[in-house]
Amino acid sequence: MNRGSQQALIPCCQEHIRTETRHPIPTCIYDQLMGDDSATSEDMPSVKDVLDALDDPDCRAILRNTAEPMTANELIDVCDISKSTLYRKLDLLSSASLVRERDTIGSGGGRITKYVRDFEDVLISIEEDDTLSVTVERPDRTADQQLTDIWSKMGDEL
Repeated sequence: MNRGSQQALIPCCQEHIRTETRHPIPTCIYDQLMGDDSATSEDMPSVKDVLDALDDPDCRAILRNTAEPMTANELIDVCDISKSTLYRKLDLLSSASLVRERDTIGSGGGRITKYVRDFEDVLISIEEDDTLSVTVERPDRTADQQLTDIWSKMGDEL
């Protein structure tokens, strides 16, 4: 398979194809497989995204109810918000890296997406140059959870 065909398969990682392996794969996935847990840009949200999400009452309700994974329909019921509002708030929480999706296969073979809170602490700091920074501390993930995350990302990219 040549590099051009891989770019068609994995468009968001075109510039990150690792070519020194036998089967070139995106660097972000290769690094996860090889144990590189360094933070990616999606793990480092902007201060504005985090503050916007935490300032929103619907987002806070979603965060309170996602200690355990929940489907969108479950969240609609427990948070008492509309479907369109829920998805807007989940986008806001995802861009702030405070919630993540977990995909599983249901008993009927279909894909089920559940949402789970993805932080333990959020720290807002003032740097030496008087700018704000944000640090999101995440819970430790088991090897099974990490593998599930990798497969989910690969499925989304293909």
